[in-house]
Parts: sequence; C-alpha cells; structure tokens
Amino acid sequence: MNHPVGRPLPFVVEQAGALAPGRALDVACGQGRHLAWLADRGWAVTGLDADPAALAVAAQRAPGARLIERDVEAHGLLPDDTAAYDLVVVTYFLHRPLFVDVARVLAPGGVLLCETFHEQNRAKRDRPRRAHFALAAGEGRALCQAAGLTVTLSDEGERGDVYTTRVRAEAG
Repeated sequence: MNHPVGRPLPFVVEQAGALAPGRALDVACGQGRHLAWLADRGWAVTGLDADPAALAVAAQRAPGARLIERDVEAHGLLPDDTAAYDLVVVTYFLHRPLFVDVARVLAPGGVLLCETFHEQNRAKRDRPRRAHFALAAGEGRALCQAAGLTVTLSDEGERGDVYTTRVRAEAG
C-alpha cells in the first residue's frame, strides 16, 4: 500500500480533521494509528479489535484510549453504545452487517468514515485474497443508505498502489 502502517490514512486526516472533537470509535483499530492521531486532536477514543497483540501496541500509541478486545464479526459492536459516537472510523476491514451497527452507535449528525478495498484491487493486484473483503462498485454507498445513513461523499479509485472505496456518511 502507498501509506506507512503507522500513519493515519489521508482520507481520515482530511475528513476527521475538519470535525470538532468528540467521541470516536475505531472499528478493527489494529495498532491504533487512527486512535493516536484522533486522541492527539482532542477526541475521546475507543478502539475495538480482535487481536490482543495489536491492542497492546494501540495502548502504547494512544494511552488514554478505551480499548476493547472484541471480534465484531462474531459479536457486532458494543450493545451499550447506542448513539454514543460522533465519529466512527473503519479502514481496511469489511463486514457488511457492520453498517447497521454503525448507524446505531452514531450520534445524530455523527460521521462514518470508511475506506477499504474495491473489487478492482482484486482484479489488478489479487488483494485482498478473499473476494468478500472487497466492495463491488457502488456497494459502499448502498450499504450506508440501506443502514439509514446519508452519504455525503463516495468515491472509488486508485490511490497509489491500491484501488479503494471511500465513503463518508452521516447519521440523521
């Protein structure tokens, strides 16, 4: 990929950088690159990931973060966090039922930022290895709309060495 693992994605920086800090959730947060960046800008951050080793690194990168070991594919997002987040970030992780959960945990006016593999990346670069981890053309927008979110930005394209779908959507 064309971005260093430790740095937040330009899409997240551009979009979240324009928002007033509030409560943020990073789904499949990995080692916490977005958590640390958001926390440095005044956000109260929560990260979910199934990998305890990744969460240990995230704890060092974002010391004040609320970190929860959770397999969201098996268990969904946290049930007690209804309308709790002003921002939800999901990058390079795809579990289609998650969009409904995201709509539930976003506060009114809250923003979802999602960037992940597009099916064209599989065709050109054979990544990700499993087809169900890549979005089809228009699918990111459709998943957000089906979950009741208002899509304010949706694009699909090649960025450096990766073809992605990026979606920004808001809760009503």
